[in-house]
Amino acid sequence: MSLPPHADVLGASGVPYYSQWESPELVPRFLDGSLSAADDPNWATSGARTPAEYGFWARRVCGLACLRMVLGSRGLPVPPVIRLVEQALEWKAYVRDGDRVAGLIYKPFANWVGHDYRIRVAVVPDLTLEQVCASASPAAPVIASVHPWVRWPDRTPPHAGGHLVLVTGAAKGVLRLHNSSGLPGASQRDARIRAADFARFFAGRGLIIAGERLSGMAIPHPDHQPAALAGRFGPPFLDPVQPVAKAPGDRHAAGVGGVAVDLHAVHAVQSERNRGQGSACGRAVTATCLTGGDPVPDLHAAVASPPVQGDFPHEGASLGGQH
Repeated sequence: MSLPPHADVLGASGVPYYSQWESPELVPRFLDGSLSAADDPNWATSGARTPAEYGFWARRVCGLACLRMVLGSRGLPVPPVIRLVEQALEWKAYVRDGDRVAGLIYKPFANWVGHDYRIRVAVVPDLTLEQVCASASPAAPVIASVHPWVRWPDRTPPHAGGHLVLVTGAAKGVLRLHNSSGLPGASQRDARIRAADFARFFAGRGLIIAGERLSGMAIPHPDHQPAALAGRFGPPFLDPVQPVAKAPGDRHAAGVGGVAVDLHAVHAVQSERNRGQGSACGRAVTATCLTGGDPVPDLHAAVASPPVQGDFPHEGASLGGQH
């Protein structure tokens, strides 16, 4: 589907691009399974100790690729992605249980980025497309939850969400974004997509990156792990916002009201929320979307099994974040 002639009004974002894989030109082969990520000739630049470690994480680090883009755009050091994985695990932005990984978990991610990089991140579990369009800029981008098929704007995805992209601007019904699992020359850097098309993939949640740096803000300690996440993968991860059950004696839980989890929309309430998102750009973002980091707890009835995405071999996801 062609873009309108005025799509070029957005221009280049100037934001550095990072793929989830160290060889962006090989992404089509990683996606169709003709080449294993462990066979990426540049795997060692990720900071991984082995090709297998790199292959495990490469398809799960869309959110960290977005973070690398933000760091690079602000002139900050950009660590190898595996160093960021280690930090994300420490802060509970990822929770690993064997071969299964929950994440990116929004609130711990916001705490970590605020603490280590002094970057303010607003967690917005009910983010409208109008807010994305009004907020996104190269200096203050939006990390938006979309379906991985956003790399093919003419397709209709089976559901919304499960992947994170960095939106850097919008104008006249067109969004500009960096997609860490996009296709070379087509949908990787500064990709343009109509707002009406983006709406089909958009899950109505995300993270707004503020333009100014933090100063003097208290960040919750990373040792706090919500009890609902400990050793549990499945029913607790139904909604992007998960209430925190504070364990007795957990000093680090003070002031933490909930966590937001990026995952596939798997029950009727979330699907209805997705369908209800608008498709026009232009409404001004409200102050409440930018002032806080704590989402409003909203958890619906559990289902029997975790969601599984079955499109490409390297996009199979038990709990989102695999693209």
